[in-house]
Amino acid sequence: MTRRTRIGVVAAAAAAALVAAWQLVVAVQPSAAPLPAAMVATTVAPVAAGPTDLTVTGALAGASAPAASPAVVTAATMKTGTVLVPSAGIYTTYAPEPVVDGQAVIPATTTGMWSGGARPSDTAGTVLMWAHVEHAFAGLYQAVPHGVVYVRDETGRLSSWQITRIYTEPRSWTHPDLYTATGPHQLALVTCGGPVSWGHYTQNTIVIAQEVRS
Repeated sequence: MTRRTRIGVVAAAAAAALVAAWQLVVAVQPSAAPLPAAMVATTVAPVAAGPTDLTVTGALAGASAPAASPAVVTAATMKTGTVLVPSAGIYTTYAPEPVVDGQAVIPATTTGMWSGGARPSDTAGTVLMWAHVEHAFAGLYQAVPHGVVYVRDETGRLSSWQITRIYTEPRSWTHPDLYTATGPHQLALVTCGGPVSWGHYTQNTIVIAQEVRS
């Protein structure tokens, strides 16, 4: 085999590998995920909007065994270490997770809470939670302005929150206003969404809620 022939064979093999890799990316990339219909920036309303309970027809995300089906989940019946967003159809367990090499560690099917941020029982800082749009936060885009969010932490303490802002941003943007344990006390729920490019969602859906203390 001549040198020119060998170069031609190597080039052909490299081209075939590139095509195969591209086909693999196309084959495994997820479908586009819905984004919120509207973006809002409001203050807490005197009366919350939307439902205050949720009918669960399957297993609680993160539970070791299926729940009785169907079951109506309310603030009073939530398990410890869970978050409930009735208007978005979300009821899931959560646990502290770190950020490693600039990337949030996202549980496969449940919800993570940034371990470096505020806790629900704190009085300052952002309680930052994240989950995959294909699993725990699939319905986050349906959250309604002034809708309620309930969090029952690992100690059993229940906190009530009201959604005051819903917006989307490119996934490439950083969020220094959310990665903070100081400043106003707020709850931030984040997931992916929008179109898909090269196997990755291009947008983030972000829901901000303020605690309503009696």
